[in-house]
Amino acid sequence: MTNRSRRLSIVIGQQTEGRCLPGSFMSARQVGFTLVEFLLVLSLFAMLSLIAYQAIADVVNAKRRIQQEVMQQTERRITHRTLQLAALSGAKIGGNHTALTLNFESRDADWLSGANTVLFRVSNEGMLQVQSDLQDSWSVLMSGLQQAGFRYVMDGVELDAWQGDEPPQQIVFYWRQHGEFERWRFALR
Repeated sequence: MTNRSRRLSIVIGQQTEGRCLPGSFMSARQVGFTLVEFLLVLSLFAMLSLIAYQAIADVVNAKRRIQQEVMQQTERRITHRTLQLAALSGAKIGGNHTALTLNFESRDADWLSGANTVLFRVSNEGMLQVQSDLQDSWSVLMSGLQQAGFRYVMDGVELDAWQGDEPPQQIVFYWRQHGEFERWRFALR
């Protein structure tokens, strides 16, 4: 091979005497992946991606569950405190198993901001709601209730309804939410 042909073969990337010449783009052996190798790597990558996706989904679901539990605990604390204040307010009480009405003779109940009447009700949608005569709409205290209601206790006997000038000795609010059942008792002064 002459010098000229040798230079030409280097430029176009041909082999000479079974060796790859410096500067050529081809080697004596084919470089690359076979189809089987490529499919194997692709399937491994798909499995790893699926595992990673499931792990991320589990973390997101756990975060959502924790947020929901925190919100429910906050609702419960607010509801308990609101009903406790209602029981201690000194208002005239009436109601049945789905509603509790507080009627105030004077506007001195601080927690009501001067309302004359406050109504608590258990709605058909599974919510405990409250509304005063100063509000146009109902405020939700608790949601997601599967069962809820009020009971009125006088001389150790629970009654479904209460009307009268003398208040009951206790108000009981019972509720079931996500399999959890509780009865809150509030003594009246």
